[in-house]
Amino acid sequence: MSVMVTGGTGFIGNRIIRKLVERGEDVVCFDLAPPRANLQPLLDRISVYRGDVTRLDHLLEAVNRHSVDRIIHMAALLPPDTEDRPATGMAVNIDGCNNVFEAARWGNIKRVIYASSIAVYGVQDTFGDRPLIEDDLPAPINVYGMTKAVNDFAAARYRTLHGLDIRGIRICTVFGHGRVTGMTGMIGGLMMSLPAIGQPVSMDFDPMEASPMIHAEDAAEIFVRTALADNLNHNIYISGGELATIADVADMVRSYIPDASITTGNRPVPHVYLVDNSRMMADLGYELPPLRMRVLDHINDARAEAGLEPISG
Repeated sequence: MSVMVTGGTGFIGNRIIRKLVERGEDVVCFDLAPPRANLQPLLDRISVYRGDVTRLDHLLEAVNRHSVDRIIHMAALLPPDTEDRPATGMAVNIDGCNNVFEAARWGNIKRVIYASSIAVYGVQDTFGDRPLIEDDLPAPINVYGMTKAVNDFAAARYRTLHGLDIRGIRICTVFGHGRVTGMTGMIGGLMMSLPAIGQPVSMDFDPMEASPMIHAEDAAEIFVRTALADNLNHNIYISGGELATIADVADMVRSYIPDASITTGNRPVPHVYLVDNSRMMADLGYELPPLRMRVLDHINDARAEAGLEPISG
């Protein structure tokens, strides 16, 4: 039996595949896009299915052809694309996720893990100055957050109606070298990647905007552990992340690269930033590494790609 990762060539998806292979799992990469360079070393150890999550027949064929018994669903459209092309965003994020649930229903899938998001909560002001938990009601403010809230609702119905084992991970602000998409793509990607190779970075975000930051490696680890765990006590988990402002992260970058040029503006980042991930820690036993360490990992990943020597901690 095998684990299928939709969006497997993506920023988090490719890391999930690598971690599954390292654990000895048979893995299927399901994606419209061809495998990128980061998956090339694994191509002789994984199966690849070029498919579209908006096509249920593609998903069913992949499940049957490769004897899939678990699915990690990562394929999604992110902001600003979801906001600029809402019909496409809803087709991919809502219909695509529903198709995964249908494929699980008809394919006798043992467990589905899907990517939700803290975007379902909207903005921090709605909840006051307290950490959010999984039981807080959704209040999305954009198309992306709405699609993820619909995914959560659909998952609950499929659990009730069909007895499926479906678990969602509400991901926080993901960062790591290679991230260029999403509302916080600049914060989570180029703000560290460009200074790492000696280039300036400029963004219009307010430096005092805070986010719960989680490295893509840690997000991937949470998905893998949730997919493979023998026993889980909950259906929804907040990934968590270390709270830091843009200025905090910029200071961390400068502590490793003193001449880093990072300029900011005054644009707000409308999202929630106080979250409680104690449920995830209790069930999965995974404690996130310190943010400062992961910032260095990000920097050195960018330097390695550019053929530069790593910076020591």
